[in-house]
Amino acid sequence: MSGVIEYIECPHCGNEAWIDMDRWSEHMFCAHCGYTKQTFVSNLDEVAEGKLPQVETFLVDKPYGAYHVAYKDNTADAGSLHDASSAAALLPEIDKYRDEIVEAYITRFVDGEIVKTTLVEPKNAEN
Repeated sequence: MSGVIEYIECPHCGNEAWIDMDRWSEHMFCAHCGYTKQTFVSNLDEVAEGKLPQVETFLVDKPYGAYHVAYKDNTADAGSLHDASSAAALLPEIDKYRDEIVEAYITRFVDGEIVKTTLVEPKNAEN
């Protein structure tokens, strides 16, 4: 199934966010502040049988922040932090995989500005 990715203004912090859309879902994410909105059809099997789609939405409109982790194998992970406890839960995972991580940080939208907290200093992926 093909999708379309567009870049739009984040409704929370005003920075660039992306939105990925396909026939059955839409996912918006801001890597600057962590705002995320996912809308999707939750009963695809039933829709295929002719039933009406049930649309669900997951929204984090006032996020604590966003995280970004880049690994030596050239993969990365990013997502929303819902609150301070979700940020705290990330730290043991960073420590557990520290030898495999090239860079890790959290960004937050605080008093109208994006504030970056480095968790793992950027380093060369070959180290």
